[in-house]
Amino acid sequence: MKINEIYVNLPIKDVQKTREFWTKLGFSINEQFLDEKAICVIMKENHIYAMFLKEEFFQTFTNRPFAKGDTTQVLLAIGVNSRDEVDNMVKTAIENGGSKYSEPMTTDGCTKAVLQTLMAISGK
Repeated sequence: MKINEIYVNLPIKDVQKTREFWTKLGFSINEQFLDEKAICVIMKENHIYAMFLKEEFFQTFTNRPFAKGDTTQVLLAIGVNSRDEVDNMVKTAIENGGSKYSEPMTTDGCTKAVLQTLMAISGK
């Protein structure tokens, strides 16, 4: 079996704020999956997408509770090409409401930075 695309679904509180945050980081939106309940952020065209669903809509897909911000349920990691790109994404994320979980660190030629509740970013 071959997988064509991956859609990671995550609960959010506000579609518009989510759109603003991710577009400021330089990501595009798949308008086909955009409405008042959800937004689709294109992570890698034709391959990887993050579906951010309003909490009420997210809950229609499962009868189990989801993380409300005081637990960790998913870590979303994004790979970029350089330390400069990592630093720029972290700076932009923080300027737009993200918070830094840890300082960037370089191991084995790869720089990693973690933003609390948002994502991990790594680059060479």
